[in-house]
Order: sequence, then C-alpha cells, then structure tokens
Amino acid sequence: MKYVFLFLSLLWLFWWVFAYQQQWCTDYQESFGTLTFATSEQCIIVLDGFLEQYDILTLQWTLEGQGILGYGFLVGQQIIPGEFLQVSQSISLDKVFVFSQSPVISQLPGQAHIVLVMQGQLRGSLRPEMHVLSFGEKIIQGWKEFWTFDTFKPYTINLLYWPKLSGKNANKFWYWIFGLVVFGIVVFAHYPWRKKLQYLWFIALWLWLLYDIRMSLEMMKYYRDDYRSYITQTWSQQILRDRGDFYRFVDFAQQTFTQLWLQPHEQILFLTDNTWPFPGSMKYFLYPYDVQIHTWDSRYYIVYGSQSVRLEDNHLIVSGQDLGSWTVSMFAPYAFIFVQQ
Repeated sequence: MKYVFLFLSLLWLFWWVFAYQQQWCTDYQESFGTLTFATSEQCIIVLDGFLEQYDILTLQWTLEGQGILGYGFLVGQQIIPGEFLQVSQSISLDKVFVFSQSPVISQLPGQAHIVLVMQGQLRGSLRPEMHVLSFGEKIIQGWKEFWTFDTFKPYTINLLYWPKLSGKNANKFWYWIFGLVVFGIVVFAHYPWRKKLQYLWFIALWLWLLYDIRMSLEMMKYYRDDYRSYITQTWSQQILRDRGDFYRFVDFAQQTFTQLWLQPHEQILFLTDNTWPFPGSMKYFLYPYDVQIHTWDSRYYIVYGSQSVRLEDNHLIVSGQDLGSWTVSMFAPYAFIFVQQ
C-alpha cells in the first residue's frame, strides 16, 4: 500500500511540476502552480485547457525588467493577441483577464488554447489560474460589457465592433426579441385578448430606447475624447486616438530631414515594434525618401517605440549590438532620429 501511495504522490508532484508547455524562455521552472521564468526577447507558455472551458484568467505575479506581459489564443500555429500590460519596473500585481472582453472572442474556436506571452527583458514569478463564471456572474459581466464602449480609431468608419453581451454580438439578442414581438403581434392580433399585446409594444419600445441611448452615448464619448485630447490641445500635446503622437513625430522627421538636405530617394531605416499601420504610414508620409523596414544599409535611422533599440552616450544599441556613435535628434525617449557620423 505504501508503494501505491508513493506512486500517486510522485504522479501528483509530476503533474504540478510539468503542467505547461513553454518555448523560448531563457529560464523556466514550475512548482505547485507557480511559474518562475526569465526571458531576453520572447517567451510563450501554453496553459492547460481550452477557451470553451473557462471564462477568466487570473494572474498573480512579481516581475522586474522592461517589456510586456499578457495572454493570447493559440489557434493552429497562430497566436491571436488578447490583452497585454506594459511592465517597466519591479511590480507585484493581481490581475483578472476576462476572455469575453476580447473583440475577436466570437470568431475563435472553442478548442483554442490559452497562452501566456512575455516579451522584452523580464524575470520573475507568476501564478496563472483559470476559472468559470457562475450564471449570476455571467449576467453581471454581460451587462457591464454592454455598456463598455468601443475605442474610436481612424478606421472605425469602416469597422465598428458591435455591443457585446458575454462576448457575443448583442445585436443578435435584440433581433431575436424584436422578431418575437413582431411575430406575437401578427399571429395573435385577431384573438379576443389582443389588447394585451400592447405590453409587447411597450417592451419593444423600451428596448429600442435602451439600445438607442447606449449607441448615442458611445458616439458622444468619441466626440468628447477627440475634443479633450486633440482639438483643444496645442500641437505639442495633441494625441490622436490610438495613433498617439505618431503624426507629430512624422512632422518632426520631415522637418529634420529637410534641415539635413537629404536627397530624394535617400534610404532611411524605420525601427518600430508596430507592424501596422506605422511602417506603411511612415513610407507614405516621407515619400520620396526610400523608407525601409528590414534593410540595414543606411546612414539614417528613425526609431519609434522599439524595445530592441536604446541610446547609450549617443551610441546606437540595437538588439545588444553597438553600431557606433551617431548624431541624435530627440523627439521623445521612445522616438528619435539617428544620423551616422
């Protein structure tokens, strides 16, 4: 009997110590559900379970370094981003991520794996736990999501996510209700108690008013945010929606290269962690200069929000490699222009 107990104990310990799969971590250990890790560039940890089994992810962590940490959904060989947080110093935090708040949740298969993603120079420990919301919690969460407004972006004119109820399209919910109301009125209009159908009209009217109020408040929020962050601000303080100060940095780059008397079609390297839309926008606004993303054959560098680039005494350090002394035109700590001396 003691051997059976010993075997089960070892099996239980083995399950705890080797619960997750990980890739690219420079250091990684598990102990009773707590993960200790380190990463110099990127680390991915696949959690045990599927999206259809859980509603929320809780993370307790103690981290140090600089980078980002969050979760995503593993679909085949592709990771669909979820929610991420910026880490810039030593921090201890207890964070709850709700899967239904992801704008792409309704498009994901139930068999998608939940993965933790860490990027940058990070080291520390974290404890991930996934849970299922109760029926009452799902109703409360769905009501909160219905009144959570989308972020107005430059492409919102072509793409605006619908209001959500527990990660589902709220429009479908209202369509079903309105459809049932119309069906009831048409079918039972000639019955003796048809006067009671007025209650269905009242229900439909109040639901329509509720929906109209919600959508009107969302539009008013867009106008308010633009007024506060862009229209009433001076040029040096203007922030345009999810583009931040990017367009002001473009103006700064144009003025800098004009002062340097750069010839048309001069090659310029643009370094950024953003994959869309900043690279394409920078190429467009700096034409006829030849803005490149991947080549290194250039005397001119534009940096905007790149974790792999830093300054040390006017030396350009890219991915740990010192590329020599450069003349620097600073726009912000995360945005500057290098000219090779």
